[in-house]
Amino acid sequence: MSTWLTLDRLEKYLKTMWGIVLFTLPVTSFRWLPEVMGTTEVRPLAFYPLLLLGPALLVYLWRTRKNFRWPVQTTPLVVFLMVVMISTLLGGLYAPLDLRGHNYWEWALRAWLSLGIGMGFFWVAVLLSRSEEFFRSSLKWMYASLAVTIVWGVIQALAIHTPLLDFDSVNAVQLSFSIRGMVDKRISGFTFEPSWLADQIVIFYFPWLFAALLTGFRLTKFRWLEPALLLGSLGTLLMTYSRSGIIGLLLSVLVVLLTVGRGILVAIWSWFWAPLVSTEIKGKWNRLLIILIVIALLAAAFWWLSREEYFASIWQFANQDSLIDYVTSIYAAPRLAYIVGGFKIFNLHPWFGVGLGGSSFYLFDNLPNWALVDPYEIARQVSPDSTVMPNVRNLLVRLLSETGIVGFWMYMAFMLSILGTVRRMFLSRKQVMVYASVAGLAILLSVLIRQLTLSTLTSPTIWISLGAVVGYAHHIMDVPSKTGAVVQKEESED
Repeated sequence: MSTWLTLDRLEKYLKTMWGIVLFTLPVTSFRWLPEVMGTTEVRPLAFYPLLLLGPALLVYLWRTRKNFRWPVQTTPLVVFLMVVMISTLLGGLYAPLDLRGHNYWEWALRAWLSLGIGMGFFWVAVLLSRSEEFFRSSLKWMYASLAVTIVWGVIQALAIHTPLLDFDSVNAVQLSFSIRGMVDKRISGFTFEPSWLADQIVIFYFPWLFAALLTGFRLTKFRWLEPALLLGSLGTLLMTYSRSGIIGLLLSVLVVLLTVGRGILVAIWSWFWAPLVSTEIKGKWNRLLIILIVIALLAAAFWWLSREEYFASIWQFANQDSLIDYVTSIYAAPRLAYIVGGFKIFNLHPWFGVGLGGSSFYLFDNLPNWALVDPYEIARQVSPDSTVMPNVRNLLVRLLSETGIVGFWMYMAFMLSILGTVRRMFLSRKQVMVYASVAGLAILLSVLIRQLTLSTLTSPTIWISLGAVVGYAHHIMDVPSKTGAVVQKEESED
C-alpha cells in the first residue's frame, strides 16, 4: 500500500480536494448537512470535501514530519485557544441561569463546535498553502468559484429586478441547496443572506484581484481575466446592498493604497497629468474621457445604492435629532445595544470574561435603557415568547466579554503576527511575494473591519483567507538552512 500511496499521489489528491473546498465555499447554508450540525445558519457545503481531505492530510503530514515546521505566526492563536478554554471553565463556575431552554454548558459546547469548524478550515489552509504550485492551483479554483458566483448573482438580479426570469423558479433552485430562499430586492448568491455574499467578495475574492491589479501579477496568459473578474465582483457587491461590505471594501482599499500602494498612486498621477502640463505628450482627450467614465460609474453606483432605503438611510444623518435617533434610523440600534451590553459584561468580568458563548446569558440584564423601547428586533427578543438567543454582534467586543482582556489581546497578537508576516513578504521585493503581501494586507483589514459587525467564529471565508496568507508565507518565504538559520527561498520562474 505504501508503494501505491506515494507522496506524489497524495499531493495530487490533496490539491484536488482542496480545490473542491474552495470551489464549494460560496454555498454557506447547505440544506443537506446532517442534523448533528444543529439549527445553525452556518452550514458550509465545503465541510464535506474538508472531511474527505482530512485523513489524507494527516497521512501526508506523518510521512513528511521530518520537514514539518510549526508556523510561528500561529503561536498567539494557540495561546488564545488555551485562554478560551480557561475562560470557559471559569464561566461555568459563575453558574448563569438557564435561558430559553438552554444551559451554559450546552451553549459553550455549541460555541466550541463553531470555533472548531473555523479552526479546521484555518489549519488546513495553513498546511496546504505549502508551495507556489499549490498557491497558483488554489487561485484557479477560487477564480472558477467567483465566476460561477457572479453568474448566479446576475441570474438572481434578473429575477428580482426584471420580468426576464421568473422569481419563483429561480427561488426554487436556491431552496434546492440552501436552507433559505432569495431575499427581496437584494441578491444573496449561494449564501444565506446578502451580507454573507458581500463578505465572500470583500474578504475572499477581491483582495487577490485588487493585488493583481496593483502588482501586475497574472495567473494565466489572459491578462484581462483579473480585471474582468474584479469588475464582475464589484457589480455583484453593489447588488447585495451590503453596507458593511461596501464600506469595508472602501476602507481597506484606501488603507492599502495609502500604505503599500503609494508608488502606484504617484505613477498614475504622473501619467494622468503628463499631457495636461506638456504639449509634447499626447493623450489629453483620453485622460478627460477616463475622468468622465469614472464620474459616470460613481454616479451610477450612487444612484443604484440610493434606490434601496436600507442603504440610503446612512447618509440622512442631518434629519436626526441625536446619535441614538440616527442609529435607529439606519436599523443599527439593536446592534449598538448588544455591543454596549457586551462592554458592560466585560466591565463585570474584565480578566477572563464569562466563557465562550456565555455572553448570551448576561446580555438582557446589561442592555442600555434606551434599547428597551426599540419596537423592532430587541422588543421581539426580550419578549417571553421569543426563542432566540442574543449575541453581541461584534466579535472583538464578544471576545472581551467572553474571554476577557487576556483572550482579546492574544487574538489581537495573532492578527499583529499576520501583519508582520505581510510586511516581510512585501519587503522581499519578489513579485509573487509582493502580490501575496498586498492581498494579505487587504484581507487582514477587511476581516478586522467586518468583525466590528460580525460575531461568528465559524466563517470559512475568514479562516481560509487568513490561513492561506499565513501558510504561504510560512512554507515559501522561510526555508531553514543546514546551519539552522532562516534564509529566503528564491522565487521560482513563471
